[in-house]
Amino acid sequence: MQLITKILLRLYTPAALVAVSGVVVAEGLDRAADGMGMVSAAHLASLSLLLAILISLALASYSTWRLWRWLKGIEQRCDCGGLLSRPRTDHNGQRYRTCVVCGGRAEIG
Repeated sequence: MQLITKILLRLYTPAALVAVSGVVVAEGLDRAADGMGMVSAAHLASLSLLLAILISLALASYSTWRLWRWLKGIEQRCDCGGLLSRPRTDHNGQRYRTCVVCGGRAEIG
C-alpha cells in the first residue's frame, strides 16, 4: 500500500464512520416511528441524520486541511515521510506524536 493511500484511509475513516452510523441511527428511528406511529421519532431521525452529516463534513474538512498542509510541507513529517498525529502526552509527561503511516513515535522537543 502506498504512503498516500494509508494517510487517506487514516484521515477519512472517522468521517465515513460517522456518516454511516448516522444513516443507521436515522433508519432505526424511522422504522420505530413507522411501527409505533410516532411523529416525533421521525423528526428525531431526520435531525440525527442532519447532525451526522454536519459532523462528518466537519471531520472531512479538517482532514482535508491537514492533508493540504502535509502536501505543502507545513505539517510535521515522520522519518518515513508520513503525516504525524496530534500531540499526546504519555504517562511520564513527555509529549509525542505518532506517525499515521508507520506508527512510529516522534518526540516533541
